Amino acid sequence: MRNCHSKPLRVQLPGHEVEAAPPAPVPSRPEPRTPARGRVMVIDDEVVIRRTLERLLGKEHEVVLYATGQEALDHLEQDPEFDVIVCDLMMPGLTGMDMYDTLGQRQPDLASRMIFLTGGAFDERARHFFGRVDNIKLDKPFDIKGLRSVIRQQVSVVRADGAERGRSS
Repeated sequence: MRNCHSKPLRVQLPGHEVEAAPPAPVPSRPEPRTPARGRVMVIDDEVVIRRTLERLLGKEHEVVLYATGQEALDHLEQDPEFDVIVCDLMMPGLTGMDMYDTLGQRQPDLASRMIFLTGGAFDERARHFFGRVDNIKLDKPFDIKGLRSVIRQQVSVVRADGAERGRSS
């Protein structure tokens, strides 16, 4: 018997050029949408809250301030073009609840755009009111980011509804 020592076998094939696949297209980033600039009415008997909301919301929206519900109602009779009405629930004279009820009779679309700010002290009337009304209620002190988000959403809904009505006319 012969003793075979095998040598490692080496095979060398000619190289084959492979075309490189073109790079996959990079999806373009959508441009960040600038939120619609809305008209916001703020009604609060506390000057600090009115001024704070004007400063914080005025960067994105036109903000109109009122200290009383009656002044706001008088303005809305002449100029009802508001996307959002931010209203204190408990004010001397005409309360936010009174404003809602009056607007509900005169301009129901505006009543539905009201966002209520409340200090959290509810009497029986306020509990009953929130039991029958679906509007957003924010407790003071409120989260400004949350309020901004709610207002942006409301503005976009109102603007979309207006655009839809414009197309169907």
